[in-house]
Amino acid sequence: TPAPTPTPVLDETIVVFDTASNALVPNSNFKLTASQVQVGTTTQYTGWQTIGGKQYYYDPATHQPVTGVQVIAGEMYTFGADGAMGVNRKGIDVSKYQGVIDWNKVKADGVEFAIIRVGYRGYGSGALVEDSQFKNNIKGATAAGIKVGLYFYSQAINEQEAVDEAAMVLSLCKGYPISYPIFFDTEKVAGATGRADNISAAQRTANAVAFCNAIQSAGYSAGVYSYRDWFYYNLNFANIQKYKIWIAQYRTTLDFKYRYDIWQYSSSGTVNGISGRVDMNIGY
Repeated sequence: TPAPTPTPVLDETIVVFDTASNALVPNSNFKLTASQVQVGTTTQYTGWQTIGGKQYYYDPATHQPVTGVQVIAGEMYTFGADGAMGVNRKGIDVSKYQGVIDWNKVKADGVEFAIIRVGYRGYGSGALVEDSQFKNNIKGATAAGIKVGLYFYSQAINEQEAVDEAAMVLSLCKGYPISYPIFFDTEKVAGATGRADNISAAQRTANAVAFCNAIQSAGYSAGVYSYRDWFYYNLNFANIQKYKIWIAQYRTTLDFKYRYDIWQYSSSGTVNGISGRVDMNIGY
């Protein structure tokens, strides 16, 4: 059957033939004529758009709304299946390596939460050490109205050492408002050999559980931090999934098969009030 001949239209009007399904072109407003021709106008959106009170980001190449978690201009955003931007929270994590921080400027730059290092266990000596900027950071962040979580860099080789690490955290954070979880940070020592590098996945998992249970027993939320492959191959995820999960993976989309609560998506972010680079996170 030959296609119907469309009625002549104005230059600014678009005529669309769809012999398969008569489907409308996305982002368009078309009407079917008596000859089954779709006639109307279409709009190509690019970048940020507010439509019906919701925010969308349209890919400049496809002019379609993006979905899922996306990095746009260095910031992380979450979009639903329909493209509408969801609730996400901008966060950072800091230690002595960020130096002295102007927390009021950090707050003004849109940071909603900060996960602060309390301390660490030496990867060689095994000594427990308080982070030299911990007190300054937790006082400054809370005074600026930023929600605070904590982490401890673990090198525990057994459950008792993990409990000792938790006890140190609980002692040092007493009296401060902690609204985000306290995390057990387990990872391979970069550029060196850590005392906990070669313990079994079962033992490392038991250490994480011991730490988290001690934290929870004191009334705080507890969690585990690491990167994807460490979660996959050096921990038994089934035994820690009941805790909060903080995953590090530096890319524009997260590739992680398990549930998670916070994504550390960059180690090279910039935030007003902090000299140099800082880890960036998105919380849900």
